[in-house]
Amino acid sequence: MRKFPYKVVAMASLLAMTTVNLTPPIQAFAQEQVFSVNHEQGPSNLNQEKTAEFKKNLTDMNSYYATMQVYTQKISAEADINLDKVDLDRQDEDLKTKLPAHQQVARDNAKFWNTTVKQQLLKINQGIISYDTQFQTYSNQLEAAIDANDKEKIKSLIKGRLMKNAQKQQDDVDGVIKQLDNFNNQLGQDIREFDADGKRLIAILVGKDSLITALGKQIDTYNATIDQSLKYLIGGAVGMGLAVGAGGLAIGLAVLSGGVLVPVILGVAALSTLAGAGYTAYTNYDSMNNAKDGLKKASQQLTTANEALGTLKGAQSSVNNLHTAVKEAREALGHISTQWGTTYAKYDTLLDNIDTMSPEELAFIKSDLEVTKKSWMDLKDWANKIQDQLSGLTITKKAE
Repeated sequence: MRKFPYKVVAMASLLAMTTVNLTPPIQAFAQEQVFSVNHEQGPSNLNQEKTAEFKKNLTDMNSYYATMQVYTQKISAEADINLDKVDLDRQDEDLKTKLPAHQQVARDNAKFWNTTVKQQLLKINQGIISYDTQFQTYSNQLEAAIDANDKEKIKSLIKGRLMKNAQKQQDDVDGVIKQLDNFNNQLGQDIREFDADGKRLIAILVGKDSLITALGKQIDTYNATIDQSLKYLIGGAVGMGLAVGAGGLAIGLAVLSGGVLVPVILGVAALSTLAGAGYTAYTNYDSMNNAKDGLKKASQQLTTANEALGTLKGAQSSVNNLHTAVKEAREALGHISTQWGTTYAKYDTLLDNIDTMSPEELAFIKSDLEVTKKSWMDLKDWANKIQDQLSGLTITKKAE
């Protein structure tokens, strides 16, 4: 077996190295994939450490994409923040318009993700698929040029095809990074404004001397008044020999907001007899009705306030999670851009050494191309499966 100098082996392997040391942006079937690469033909495969890192990056990217998809859909589907029935002081009345406006901005951002950013991320994966098709064609042309010892043709293919396409892939990734940076900055600004107004409402609803606490105390007072009045009226009816029930002092249960039950007097005839017996019976009945009306209003306000609080916290949580996923996706894309840049640089290094290579050294590149072509075919099949999976990703609502 002929032994080639180290420099020759290293240069011949550069072409293979540039075509597989790429991190596709997303991963769904990493466990299925095996790179059919012969270690004896140069480092065109990934070693154990790099493979683990490779899989982690791909798994992360897939997770970021799916996470953003989930939270943008959640933002779009969440209930409206509605404070119309919540009593706020004059200085806080602006929250009734500001918080719904913040929620609408969040929905607009979610729409932008779904109509624009999402498609760009999928195109990055498509770029890897396309690059394989290009490489298969150009590698065949390279082999023919090597057989003819046509160094000018070899350099032309490396520079005009492989390097140019690697640069295009990096430019495409950088374009998405720029878009994500702008999206990230916009989200950050919107979140800060949403958070500031949200904290104001939370302080009003659940802070010290809060509205919810005050409403709770009001409800306790109304319930105590109703209970006291009802006991007096029942006691008075029994004392006068009136029946408590059908035909006498009939009592029912009214359902208020939030499922609250409150006793009400139904037996009007018996009540008239009671009321005629004295001022105290009448005032107890009147107090009971007033307390019932107050309890109804306070219960509605409490239910609305709690619903608004839950909706607000849910909406803010979704926006914050989306923002985090965008930042993480941007970081992963930065790694991908760097790898495309490294690919370009390695082609450039190989290009600089073509003129000094002998026909035998060029032939070694040709043999290594076969390994690289197989690696790209494996990557293309893998990326196609990923593309299919993420293109069909759907999130459905489920009733609990």
